[in-house]
Amino acid sequence: MAGFPAIDFVQFHESDLPRRIASGNGALGYAAARGLGTLALQSTGGPAFSYVPRNQTVEVVAGADQADTVVEVTPADFSDLANDLAAAAGLFYPGKVRVLRGEPRRFLDWEPAWRSLFHGRPVYDPDELDLRDPLGAPLDPSRSFASDDPLPDIKHFLETAGYVRVRSVFDAKEIEAFRRAAADAADKASEADDNSWWGVTTSGEKRLTRILEARDEPAFQDLVNDPRLNRLVDVLGLGLQPDLLGETVTVLFKIKDVAEGLANLPWHRDCGMGGHALHCPIVNLTIFLTACNRDTGGLWMLPGSHAYSCPTSLLRADEPAGSVLIEAEPGDVTLHLSDTMHAAFPPTGDGVLRESLILTWKPPGARPHDGQTHYNDAIKGEAGVPVARDRRSAS
Repeated sequence: MAGFPAIDFVQFHESDLPRRIASGNGALGYAAARGLGTLALQSTGGPAFSYVPRNQTVEVVAGADQADTVVEVTPADFSDLANDLAAAAGLFYPGKVRVLRGEPRRFLDWEPAWRSLFHGRPVYDPDELDLRDPLGAPLDPSRSFASDDPLPDIKHFLETAGYVRVRSVFDAKEIEAFRRAAADAADKASEADDNSWWGVTTSGEKRLTRILEARDEPAFQDLVNDPRLNRLVDVLGLGLQPDLLGETVTVLFKIKDVAEGLANLPWHRDCGMGGHALHCPIVNLTIFLTACNRDTGGLWMLPGSHAYSCPTSLLRADEPAGSVLIEAEPGDVTLHLSDTMHAAFPPTGDGVLRESLILTWKPPGARPHDGQTHYNDAIKGEAGVPVARDRRSAS
């Protein structure tokens, strides 16, 4: 990949990685890897190296004889993994790696440790997290902003927490027009198209959960150019641009009692299938068409997590320590950075459930490095339901 060196599997494990571990990355990696056992990566048809968490560090040992889990990976895919172009999930779900021995999902569990070992990324610890507001006081992670609040305050919160909620960006008339357009798009959706996700309820009913691209609806055609939205995205000063290569305006519909299909997503980051080194920071922006809360189908954030590796042991809890439920009203907007851990859980109440629009801004020219439409092209949902083209956002 242009701009990224090809990383030799053997040289990296014998020379480069031990130096990084000795420089302090080993202690960081141990915080994410303890309790995971020993995992070995084996180059296709070639040598293997084991990652052994012990003595408050992670040791790299030649061979795989003593490893609990052994995973075969091609030299090219390992180079992408080490360059942060590929992610463990982006290799695992399409079958690009082969588990030769042990627990298959352990390969996914090691992802945060690799980010610490390879890149020096610290490990998220809610007990040690110390987020501060511009005056140095503890940050209130549930705070929201008015649309006319000072932009530097909004910027600081977004950069510190990894997300921000801005109230009443759109008025009731605009939201009603958006809801009518969303309903029109839903009427046109079909299970046979490549532009929607569907879920199956416990009663066997198939229900629409997401329209990936609704830009053709007149109410949405110029939404990416709305100055109110661009004003918020531009606070970062990164020159991000609307993602016109992917899905420009996605519509989300929460449904209840889902038995299978893509309707709710667990804790994840938006670049969790790959592309971090090329794409990030991505900003995903959500416009709430109905209320967002626990009853309607919550959107949860893990404050400050965009700057850390997050161990899977922490994220196994539905509501891990420090997590925040976004409680929004129609017309509110949230922005979150692509590395921020977040989740979309099932609704618990009755009545009108959460409906949202999702728009994405990326660095200029950001696109998959391997020719796919999106990094998520090849994966399937946990229940075996094909993912159409894009699983990048749970907003």
